[in-house]
Parts: sequence; C-alpha cells; structure tokens
Amino acid sequence: MKRNAAAGFPAIITGILISAACLFAHLQPGFAQSTVISLGMVSAPPDGDVIVPLLMEPESESVQVGSITATIGYNSALVTFLRGEAGFLLDGVHAVFDVRARENTTGPARSLLELDVRTEPDDGERKALRKGLILSLMFRINKDTPVDIEIPLPFESLSAGNLDDSAGSIDPLTSEDGAIEVLSADAVPYVGCFFFTH
Repeated sequence: MKRNAAAGFPAIITGILISAACLFAHLQPGFAQSTVISLGMVSAPPDGDVIVPLLMEPESESVQVGSITATIGYNSALVTFLRGEAGFLLDGVHAVFDVRARENTTGPARSLLELDVRTEPDDGERKALRKGLILSLMFRINKDTPVDIEIPLPFESLSAGNLDDSAGSIDPLTSEDGAIEVLSADAVPYVGCFFFTH
C-alpha cells in the first residue's frame, strides 16, 4: 500500500497545484453570488490513489462560516474511501473535523461520506473557516474498475453554520459536485479545472 501511495505522489502534488491554480482563477472579486462548497475533479488509473479537495468560497468577506456539514455519495464498487486529511487552512483557526463512510441502504454499491468541520474557541475566541482548501478526501480506485469512466461524487446534503451559532445557517449556499475519472495506466494524469467543468 505504501508503494502505491509513493508511486502516485508526483501526480497527486501536480493535481493539487492545478486545483489551486483553478481556485485562484475562480476567486475573483464580485464573482460569487453565494457561499460555495466545491469538490474537485481528479484522475488516476485503476489501483491508484487520488486526493479530492473540498474547498470553500464565502460569498463575501462579511460571511463568517464556522461549520460545514455534508453528505457525499460515491460508488463503493468502483472506489474505496481511505481517509480525510485537514487542509492547511484549518491550522490557524482551531478547527476539528470528522469524516465517516457508511453504506447507503439504497443499494450495495452506493456508499456515503458524512463529514463535519467546525472551528472551536481558542482562548475564548472562535475564528471563521478560511477561503480555500478545507479537507482532502483520499480515495483508492479499485483494481477491477473499468477505464474511461467518470465516477460522480455528488453532494447528497450540505449545510454551513455561521460563526455565531445563534445566527442560524449560511444562506445562500451552493454546492459544486466532484468526480473521479478513471484513466488507463499509460494515460497522462491530469486534474480538470473543476470550477469550469460543471
């Protein structure tokens, strides 16, 4: 397993850099009409590991997001969820997160990721989540998954809370689904600029 992860490391780094470039191209003043929670679109061959970024763009600087709760669907016959990792932006806001995978009762090959991200008071002060990368969701494409297919990662539910819990939820709130594209082993790995492919 370590060997597979090491082999995919350069492609993963390239994917994250391209995703970041797409993000910064997207985050122009006045673009957002609502707070946006997005999943990335990434690619790898069967038996390869991928990192799907979960990103947030508040509608404006005045929007203070204190928590995100989401349910994300995926096909467990095609990919296996490995773990979630905190984005570097969580370090400075005293945030905690939890990601759980569970089988969906609608079918044996359908699973759900349930995730919660929340900032907590630090020395009496609670900070808002920052714009950009919130979590990295790690998946492995199963060995027998066919190539040249796209595995959707849709938001089944999504909510975000204000920094002040008594102020209610963030509204308007928009989600952008992600996807994992399965390539042949000799194809050049790439990450689509997911903001412009939905």
